[in-house]
Amino acid sequence: MTTMESKPVYLDAKGNGWARPNINEGKGHHWDVYIRDAALAERIGLDQLNIVEVGAPPKEGPPGSIHHVPAKKKGRLLDDSGWTC
Repeated sequence: MTTMESKPVYLDAKGNGWARPNINEGKGHHWDVYIRDAALAERIGLDQLNIVEVGAPPKEGPPGSIHHVPAKKKGRLLDDSGWTC
C-alpha cells in the first residue's frame, strides 16, 4: 500500500492507485482509481475514475466499468472507450 492524492491506495500491475471512496464510510459500490499513465489520462480526459467494484449489484454496472463521473468532471471526459482494469 502507498499513497496517491493523499489517500492510501493499492497499486495494480499498471501502477494505478485504487482507493475506497470517501463516502458512506467507504461502502460505495466503486473504487476511486488514480491513473498513472499520462497518455491514458490525457486520452480519457481525467486522471481519476470511479470504477464499479466486483460484487456490486447489477444496476451499478459491470465490474471494472466506469461507475460514474462526478458532475463537475463530466465536461472533461473525452473518451471512456479504452478504460480497462
